[in-house]
Amino acid sequence: MAKYNAAMGGDAIHAGLRRDIAEANANIAALARRDDLPAEHRRRLRQEAINRIRVTVGDAVRAHREWADEIAETARTTLNAETLGSPAEETRRLRREMEFERLVTNANASGTPRNLARQYTETATNAYLDSDYDRAVLYARAAVALGATNASNVLASAQTQLDLADPVKARAIREQREAKMAEMEFERDALAGLSSALRVTADAATAVGDDPRTLLAESTRLSLAAKGVALAIANETGGEYVHPEGALADAPTGGIVYEAGKGPRSVRTVERDPETGNLVGVTRVTA
Repeated sequence: MAKYNAAMGGDAIHAGLRRDIAEANANIAALARRDDLPAEHRRRLRQEAINRIRVTVGDAVRAHREWADEIAETARTTLNAETLGSPAEETRRLRREMEFERLVTNANASGTPRNLARQYTETATNAYLDSDYDRAVLYARAAVALGATNASNVLASAQTQLDLADPVKARAIREQREAKMAEMEFERDALAGLSSALRVTADAATAVGDDPRTLLAESTRLSLAAKGVALAIANETGGEYVHPEGALADAPTGGIVYEAGKGPRSVRTVERDPETGNLVGVTRVTA
């Protein structure tokens, strides 16, 4: 039975996965110190532990995505719903629909619908800049209906401004945005968390003389992915980049590590200790 499900809510899933990763890391790290256990037994326990946390992360990712999708779908339904206004508002809405039909019909009858589509797009843009969002939506809709796909951005922006004036739709927009950010933050932390678990597992592998390079390579890939999501979050919010907790600061796979603007700084590789015969991670400064 799956440990996580959408009904738990995004915050609970996120917090639960953090605890699970921290517990897994502690258990695997402790296993690396169990010199009293046979090496083969430690290998089996190590593999079982990393397999469990992989399944747990996958389960949590699925549940969190389902939770975010449910919120997004509810928000879309609210935003697409036509709210019944006062008689005067309904009359104005009917007039706008009639005007939309007239604009499209006249453009198609003119013989130069593309030219009129460009004019409609310009009219919509100017109306948006003048904060006349009803007019912007009207002309952008007509332009899009005539094939001017570049008017879709004006249409979406103007419609959002109209929706924000409606308390119910404004709340739906806010919830939609919050769910999107929560999903991005969860993805960042899930990637970085699994990266840290693989790194701890690599240490446990090294402790019994196993080659950790495959684990370290995967850890690096996940770290890079987590950093990519963190950068996307910074771009989305306009805030500063925040390094994901658990992600690597460099690349521990034998590749050259670069520090911004300073060229090669160090190389992290795996070598066999001549005294113990165990494989160990080694960092060499390259100057």
